[in-house]
Amino acid sequence: AFDHLQWLANERKCSANYELFTLRALVAAAKFCHGGDDAENDGFAKPYADVPLVGQLRKISKETMKRADRATPTSDARKKWLAWDQFVAVVDRLREECAPRLASGAKRPARAVAWAYQRYLILGMLSCVPDRGRTFRELQIGRTLFKEDAERVVEVLGEDGETVANADGGAAAGGDPHGGLIDYRWVIRQGPDDYKTGHVYGVRPPMVIHPKFYPALEAFIETHRAALNPKHDYLFTSRFGGEPLTDAGLHRIVTTATFRHTGKRTNPHLIRDMIITHLRGTDASERELEALAIYMGHSMAMQKGTYDRRTKEQKVAPAIDLLERAWSGGGGVKRGGATAK
Repeated sequence: AFDHLQWLANERKCSANYELFTLRALVAAAKFCHGGDDAENDGFAKPYADVPLVGQLRKISKETMKRADRATPTSDARKKWLAWDQFVAVVDRLREECAPRLASGAKRPARAVAWAYQRYLILGMLSCVPDRGRTFRELQIGRTLFKEDAERVVEVLGEDGETVANADGGAAAGGDPHGGLIDYRWVIRQGPDDYKTGHVYGVRPPMVIHPKFYPALEAFIETHRAALNPKHDYLFTSRFGGEPLTDAGLHRIVTTATFRHTGKRTNPHLIRDMIITHLRGTDASERELEALAIYMGHSMAMQKGTYDRRTKEQKVAPAIDLLERAWSGGGGVKRGGATAK
């Protein structure tokens, strides 16, 4: 185990984060091979503390984690990163691409329209349910995707304040044709076996899709999905062959769509980082951020350490403002004879 770790670091020049993944696997293997039932644990010591190999690997993991925290990312995230308003703008552009006719008035092929709907829904769902790609690849109506009665009636509005129209020009599907009112919701529900950290967090709370996407979702399910000739009961389909959407296929849809509209190849997992970074830079309370961590199926420590991509300067900016307000009694801070607001 130790020779392999040295080989990764010295010969392969792997990053500290890659070493951490390897160490986790080695710790799990050491527990399985040498831990037995861990019967000697008195309830106070850390599990498997009596296994020397596990203890040594944990010590190395702790040191490697410190190196990983200080290390410069091997890939430049700036080349893929979008501000949250930029990503939302991409989603809105994709909605426009769902039009059934070209600018010339010619009717588009049914398959092209269906693919545009699927692309819009994938990025749209990622914007309101920023979860791992597996969640969307494995969506199945009646198993993980449900249409349920809502606790309150909502009005589906677009950015211009008008009722969202469907592809045929009508009001929001399923709602009142005059006001766009709906009394239901589309939700994603997952059990412990449906997501990566299910063994830790168990059954997830329902993840609610934003009503803005209901007209497109319902039109896709009822009309457009069939044009992709699916040979399965998952919601989304690969572009050719009618097979279920793969991880590589989902990745390609997101990266090509963002590249076309922004020149940056944003990947699905980076969207989780983008929304967390955006929200942690707002006035969201610690309670709200904790709820977001639970909602997204990870810990607060991971939210702060892994997904939050703000620079140190951005992170401490609220502290600077707070100290300035404390020093000035709530007013401006005098600098060079002027008052800064």
